[in-house]
Amino acid sequence: MKYRRLILPFFASIAVVVVTGCRTIAPVEVVDLEPADAAALVATGEVAVLDVRTPGEYETAHIDGAVHINIRGKGFEEGVAKLDQSKPYLIHCAAGTPGGRSRTAVKALQAAGVKKIYHLNGGLNAWIKGNHPVKKGAPNPFD
Repeated sequence: MKYRRLILPFFASIAVVVVTGCRTIAPVEVVDLEPADAAALVATGEVAVLDVRTPGEYETAHIDGAVHINIRGKGFEEGVAKLDQSKPYLIHCAAGTPGGRSRTAVKALQAAGVKKIYHLNGGLNAWIKGNHPVKKGAPNPFD
């Protein structure tokens, strides 16, 4: 009888925690794309392109309209925090390999609350090899 008085409040408190404290958080969708599929998506204008390479790499060649945030730069976290979390992003680096810069950036965008992320397999190297268009020059500081 003594234990019965303890069991009911115990289970009642667990039920309260489960009902009020455990909310389901929607998972962040990450889709890996080959260059042709990424190019088609970019052409729709429904995705923002995020280039996480160094400034020198960006100046050599980049996808038109890409936002540039150097993942190795001091302001990377601040730059990611300023991104519009409601937009979908196509993220790329030079090679797009597992454990590479763009994969690290995917994790940063997930942590920042971006809801939909696309990853360019093979990075800009594969994009160029697929004969997709690139631009040259420094990023526009007013973008």
